Amino acid sequence: LTVKRQRGDRRNGSKKVAGSPFEMPEAVRTTAEKAWMAIKDWLWERDWFSDPIYYDLCALYVVANYLQEDSVSAPFLIFWGDTVTGKSQVTTAIALVSYKGLFTLNPSVAAIFLVVDDFKPLTLFIDEFTFDPRVAKTDLDAQDLFKLLRGSFTKGAVVLRVEDTENGRVAVGYD
Repeated sequence: LTVKRQRGDRRNGSKKVAGSPFEMPEAVRTTAEKAWMAIKDWLWERDWFSDPIYYDLCALYVVANYLQEDSVSAPFLIFWGDTVTGKSQVTTAIALVSYKGLFTLNPSVAAIFLVVDDFKPLTLFIDEFTFDPRVAKTDLDAQDLFKLLRGSFTKGAVVLRVEDTENGRVAVGYD
């Protein structure tokens, strides 16, 4: 999602986003929908995005990560934009309202394994990391992290690592 901090009359004074393509029929109103609308309205008041659909996507992402135990996969939410446009602010805000959200800055692969293993389920938010494969070509740490994150959105996929134990080296699977 492109973060493009714009101020102006684009909201026409309204605090609510109308005409969303994700709106549910009246008969299907649930707690999840009420949460989605509350989160969307809260984000809207901060005026982070130039496209109203991004408020829906972020709010749905937050609601979906509360349902992660019932899901088979989880999408990535990537914020893109120029420097000083609010990417870190919106990432922090969404992490704060997400299910077990953890906001971290440029973690190592080993740190991700330990945190996810110790605190799962977990919704991980990483700042100052790019999904640009051109960066991964020249930076081995970025390359490992890039591969890990690209393959980590499917439940049941196991990443094997060798660990030293008192019984010698053993393969340990992380999901």
